[in-house]
Amino acid sequence: MYIVASHTISNPEKFWNLAKSTPVPAPLKLHCVFPSTDGARGTCVWEAQSVDAVKQFVETLTSAFSKNDYMVVESVNAMGLPK
Repeated sequence: MYIVASHTISNPEKFWNLAKSTPVPAPLKLHCVFPSTDGARGTCVWEAQSVDAVKQFVETLTSAFSKNDYMVVESVNAMGLPK
């Protein structure tokens, strides 16, 4: 399943440095990362077995400096998903 994570970031420098340097563990897959120009917001597209798997990984790393929201993508109506 695909999951979108939206991030509201209080410390962009820490968040983005961590995002660039932390390997994504299998079986999670990070397909796309879309940061705002000021780094204070970001949206990521994940592929995983559950939203909880993505949430556990992301929250463990970023909860001190990011408020994160998660949404499971309805693949039937989605456009532009990775193939």
